[in-house]
Amino acid sequence: MFIPWKIPDPFIRLISITEQATGYQLALASVNTIATCPKCHCRTAKRHSTYTRYLRDLPCAGLAVTICLKATKWHCLTTTCTQRIFTERFSWLTPYARRTIRATNLLRYFAFSSSCIIAAKLAKVTGLAVSHDTLLRIIYQTNVKPRAISSVIGIDEFAWRKGHTYGTIICDFITSRTVAILQDRQPETVTAWLKQHPHIQIVSRDGLLVFKEAIHAANPTIEQISDRWHFIKNCKKRLDDLLLSTIPSSVEKKQAPTETAILPLAKYEERALERKESKRQLIARVQIAYKAGHSMQQLAKQFQLNPRTIKKYITAGDSWLETPRAKKRHPFHKRILYLEEERMIVKKIHATLVKEGFSGAYGATRMTVEAIRKTRRIQLDAESSDLIKRPQISVLLWKWSQQLTSKQSQWLRYLFGEYPILKDFYELVQTFRKSVETRDYQRFLKWLTQQLSAQSQPFYSYASRLRQDLKAVKNAFDYPYNNGFVEGHVNRLKTEKRRLYGRASVVLLEKRILFRY
Repeated sequence: MFIPWKIPDPFIRLISITEQATGYQLALASVNTIATCPKCHCRTAKRHSTYTRYLRDLPCAGLAVTICLKATKWHCLTTTCTQRIFTERFSWLTPYARRTIRATNLLRYFAFSSSCIIAAKLAKVTGLAVSHDTLLRIIYQTNVKPRAISSVIGIDEFAWRKGHTYGTIICDFITSRTVAILQDRQPETVTAWLKQHPHIQIVSRDGLLVFKEAIHAANPTIEQISDRWHFIKNCKKRLDDLLLSTIPSSVEKKQAPTETAILPLAKYEERALERKESKRQLIARVQIAYKAGHSMQQLAKQFQLNPRTIKKYITAGDSWLETPRAKKRHPFHKRILYLEEERMIVKKIHATLVKEGFSGAYGATRMTVEAIRKTRRIQLDAESSDLIKRPQISVLLWKWSQQLTSKQSQWLRYLFGEYPILKDFYELVQTFRKSVETRDYQRFLKWLTQQLSAQSQPFYSYASRLRQDLKAVKNAFDYPYNNGFVEGHVNRLKTEKRRLYGRASVVLLEKRILFRY
């Protein structure tokens, strides 16, 4: 038997390899004659005793690998050393460990890649079974090295519990990585962190004034940038609030009545038409043969029909085909109507009817359902009105004119005629968006001044909030930075928080976010 295993240290001897039901067992022994004290780093050759360590290593072929290591204890001969007796150290083991370093590293990757509960199941399948609590301890014991932070950072909040408690995430613009997670969003906490990093010169943030105060308290010279996406979003929200008090929840546009659209026939209707056409051709042949001098008896034998049927074809012709046959209504018609309104499929409807006592064929139920649905489609197509809801109107006012379809443009013109104030909203929104899109601060400032001129202006309250943070807003036009990638890290943080199943402490969450494979 051979398994690929390299002896990690030159003074380690492989005694035996035993194959067991649960895996492989390797017996190793240390043959070192000299050891180094871990306390005073002095060398000694005086042995004290030996003991056996049982360790888990990386699995082999899906089976567990256990190492039985016979290690030695030594006397420290240095009189001033407090460590009188010590155990020898190994490069591939840590003191008191029950797994090799490489096995622990594999478990660490499992723990950081998923939740510890799922990682424990995965480790068990691979032959390295541990509990999820062990994986949690590995995460806590992992030393996440702090990274160098550039002079440009982005800061944002995230919810520990939405609407109640919030934390703070800080990301580096140069490396596009998270550099810190703070347990709250209090100004004192943010200020203390910034004072620990005095080299920071630019901070991108949203419109939260708490961060503005904290950054200014830490270093007044830091340039603050208000994230463009956030104040554009707030403008859209203000537009929605204006529409809420201006127009109804939906607007109906009357149109001229149009002809009912011709709907495609159902399969049973197509088959019925085919049968009717075939019978009409048969009647025509019977009539031609009768006029040629054939008797009814001869025609009955020729066409294999009953003489009474031949007589009906000759006397009545094909006019009786145009007379609609009285349709027999399904005995469970009302029940079918109810079940179809509940969005049941035909098979389920028929099965329900059978349980309730219906003994007819599946085809009868199917034809009844198809007729009901066709009638509904005809009624919907016959409606002569068009409807648009308030959120759709908000989208029309917000979109660029070149992005509107012909139907959307027609709707916009109709709305301007019915609600003239919407045209003013539209022009204000388009001017705002154009100034932000082109980074034209002077045009934006003119728009802002106009809205601040009187409280009756539609966007006065929104402009007032921007005025409180005007310097940061101006920097948003001058600098290329924004909080877009920070929002991406917030989303990643939320995913990690859900993986932790309620165990998302600040220490644990920060280690999972900052760890890199």
